[in-house]
Formats: sequence, C-alpha cells, structure tokens
Amino acid sequence: MYAPLFTKMTDEQKEAIKQMRSKGLGYAAIADAVLVPKNTVKSFCRRNDIYAPAALAPCAYSCKQCAKPIFQKPKQKPKTFCSDKCRLAWWLKNVADNKAVLTCKGCNTTFLSYDKGRKHCSYECYTRDRFKYSN
Repeated sequence: MYAPLFTKMTDEQKEAIKQMRSKGLGYAAIADAVLVPKNTVKSFCRRNDIYAPAALAPCAYSCKQCAKPIFQKPKQKPKTFCSDKCRLAWWLKNVADNKAVLTCKGCNTTFLSYDKGRKHCSYECYTRDRFKYSN
C-alpha cells in the first residue's frame, strides 16, 4: 500500500488528490491510488477546502449583503453571508449606526448601546445600584 514511514507528499500527489476529489472519488480510493494514508488525504482536502462535487450544494439562501447564492457544506448551520467582507459590510450598514442613547439607572448619565433594554452604563454601576453600595 504505502511506505510505513510517511514523510511528505509530492506536488504530483497533491495535484492527483485535487483531480480525483473533483471527480467525486472517496478518501480511501484516493489514498490507495496515490499511496498515502487515508487520513492524510482527508487532512489535505480539509485544509485546502477541496470537496467532492456533491458535497457543496447550493443553499436555499443568498447572501444578505450581495445576494450571491451561498454554497453550504453538509451538516452545518446555514450561512447568512458569503464572506467575512460581506458580513462586516452588512453589519456596519445595518447595526453600527443603530446605537440607542440611554440613561443609566444608577448614575443618571447618558450612554450609547446596541441593546435598547440595557439599564446601566457599566458593571460597576449595576453592582452599585443593585446592592446599594455607596462611595
């Protein structure tokens, strides 16, 4: 099968793994063909985002920011954004400007918060108000 002391994959083996995986072959079949352990093939595919063609199916959702269809890995939570760039852009546009100006229940100062139900400006102010500590 393969040499017991496995050192490093060659570029030819890596290219063969990519081609065979794109054709839909399983890890065991690829490992036998390129003479490396099955877990090495698995790790290589996982690290380089190489999936079988049926493994990435279009999701019923599209990106909230750019409306591109999102490709979903099986058995994972559905994605909302296609990339971190889109997620950050959407968050900055929709959430970052929605801070509420609130008044602290403990010290009566105003503060900004995304949580409109927040009552205190800080944890120290909360504990002082909750337990009636005096300075």
